[in-house]
Amino acid sequence: MMTPRGAVAVVICSALAVGCRSATAPGTVLVTLDQSRYIAGNVVTGSITNTSSHLITYNLCQRDLDRRVSSGWTTVIVVPPEGAACNTEGFILSPGGRAQFTFAIPTDLAVGTYRIRFLELLGGVSTPSFAVGR
Repeated sequence: MMTPRGAVAVVICSALAVGCRSATAPGTVLVTLDQSRYIAGNVVTGSITNTSSHLITYNLCQRDLDRRVSSGWTTVIVVPPEGAACNTEGFILSPGGRAQFTFAIPTDLAVGTYRIRFLELLGGVSTPSFAVGR
């Protein structure tokens, strides 16, 4: 399968499978961003496409913004913030279906390389990394 530039193919397991491994996964989800570089204060826009033949249940509320550091990634923003909560509603993404998301980049965010990690999407799915500048 060819993936567009700036996309990540993530192997998934069916919601009905128990203890499945990536080798037995029925399909993938494709995460794309509208750009690979942003300016602090801009909004990241992206989409998640179900490229499998199975329904996927998802919720994009719980997410982290991670910054690349020499030893890997470190979380710099947690959504929702401490003391707040997300709606626990599960949404359905049909085969071939696409869900869009946005993430507002704070104006005071340090220059660097980042990714958005969706904690309630198939056990944790990340966007491609992107640069943030001034």
